[in-house]
Amino acid sequence: MSESKETKPETQTGSTSALPATDSHIQLYSKFYTQACLIPKDVKEAPEEMKKRDQRILITLETITKLIFGSDGKKKARVVLYAGGALELIVALVKRSGVLNVKNIDNNGSDQAEMSKKIILSALKSIKTCVLRNPAGRARCRSSGALGMISNVFELCMMEQHATIVEEAFTTLAAMSLGDDLNALEASTEMKPFIKASKEVFPNASQMHQKTLYLDTLFAAIEKEQASFIKYLKSDNSMAAFFKNIIEAEKNKMTALHHVEDKKFSAALQHFNHSIKLVAPFLDKTKLLDDIVMDIRSNRASANSEVGNSKMCLEDTNILLNVDGIDKRELLKIHGKALIDLGRIEEGKETLAKLRIMSPDDNEVMDILNGLKL
Repeated sequence: MSESKETKPETQTGSTSALPATDSHIQLYSKFYTQACLIPKDVKEAPEEMKKRDQRILITLETITKLIFGSDGKKKARVVLYAGGALELIVALVKRSGVLNVKNIDNNGSDQAEMSKKIILSALKSIKTCVLRNPAGRARCRSSGALGMISNVFELCMMEQHATIVEEAFTTLAAMSLGDDLNALEASTEMKPFIKASKEVFPNASQMHQKTLYLDTLFAAIEKEQASFIKYLKSDNSMAAFFKNIIEAEKNKMTALHHVEDKKFSAALQHFNHSIKLVAPFLDKTKLLDDIVMDIRSNRASANSEVGNSKMCLEDTNILLNVDGIDKRELLKIHGKALIDLGRIEEGKETLAKLRIMSPDDNEVMDILNGLKL
């Protein structure tokens, strides 16, 4: 179910609030983000005030797409994860505009209705740009509320028969789901009624039906792959609880990362531990959560290393060092330091010697090894 020619995202080690001055693209986005957050949540009911706000929201959504479109994977991930998150900003702007409201998107051709359609379309395109070729972006679709927003778009626009918006929503949903099996599983459990409805409401929309056919195929694949897990969730009435726990775990992880950035490691560890607790009931039932758990463990190990909890640090590094396909250099460093701190000197030296071969220019490792010779 993985998207072809796409590598997994780097471990998230905090928000990207502190950005190198040399990265002009990121610096430009940071200034833009700050301005976007200043768009007022509430405006006077005066039509002119609302019109100005909605125009500003539309321009902001279009600018997000322009700033992110065409970026390489790492740069796109940093932009999408910056501060409170690009997806979170998009969802917040849509809510702020109030466009997902029946009275705002009727078919009467009014200026307000046309603006509402433009905002929804721009929001969908912005989300699509954030998630395409960006695993880090797709992983934020759940906790940001982007998946829920798509569902709201279907509910409103399927009823109002806005074919262009519905087709773009299906395209965006496909971009969210391809390469992220958790998104695909959640979408398969919640979005099928909209696919069925689209065939009845828009019987002649051939391009739309191509997209829904693709989604049907994608959903069938994930349902077959996770058949036993889905059966377990249904038999235990745990489907809703599962996705709720995942969202809460991801939110706790993000809170923890912000604490790490502020060097509040004890507070961070509380949130990392709670994240693990939330997903623990499902870990022996599916491998869908492996990437989330590895990311939490990696960051938790680093936080424990910072506060000198060497024993707790080793609990995570021992597991992570046996996982294939991940960068183990930082893990080897904190693993080796923890071993030395616990008096297991020879094991620590052996671990750091391996890292020395992998990273010959790492002066910190050299200093630790030299210190052990004294």
